[in-house]
Amino acid sequence: TIVMKMIFMLLVSVFFLLSCSPDDAQDINNEDFYPYYKFNQNDLNYRLLNLSVNQELIFINQNNEIVKFKVIQNELKKLENGSGTFSGGSITYNYYDAQVIKLKSITDNFEEAYLKLKIYKFDNQNINISFYFYKWNVYSSSEYMQGFNLNNSTVESLSIGLVNYNQVIEINSNFTTSIPSNNNYNRNINVLFYDKLHGVIGFNDLDGNLWRMQN
Repeated sequence: TIVMKMIFMLLVSVFFLLSCSPDDAQDINNEDFYPYYKFNQNDLNYRLLNLSVNQELIFINQNNEIVKFKVIQNELKKLENGSGTFSGGSITYNYYDAQVIKLKSITDNFEEAYLKLKIYKFDNQNINISFYFYKWNVYSSSEYMQGFNLNNSTVESLSIGLVNYNQVIEINSNFTTSIPSNNNYNRNINVLFYDKLHGVIGFNDLDGNLWRMQN
């Protein structure tokens, strides 16, 4: 009968589940189950930044004042995109490749004085960039303050000295007031210039200073 067939199928299913070892369950629930957005060769050649640990970047304004940063991290990582649940667990959506770069300020000697970039594969076609900049004039409780899409952002040219950068993205905080910090300095930078091949090449602050990377 139909009822007997259903009972038989149920018993077979239960037997199958009980016979699975923990290793089998691990194989079923491993990372291969989720989408994984990987850097391709074009990304590696033209979208990731070639910065060396301990390399110094120097920015000079129109008054010949100088700020310096040192690269203290440059890593390629496989990261997880997910969220927490009300029960205390987590949900995984996908995995993705990312380049994480951290530049520590040499000019300002306190813990949060750094510039951090995460260049990551958002999906199979697009690369996004998120950044933290300790003087950015936006409050944020996240690890990164602001982000943008590398593929679809409008590009412009920017000349610094004798060098002309042709793939520059201008990121604006859209706020026109500075905000205080815990270390007695003003967070007053509201414009950042990012070149697709060279990374951050300049920024502007609300005091009228135009900081540009020294070539």
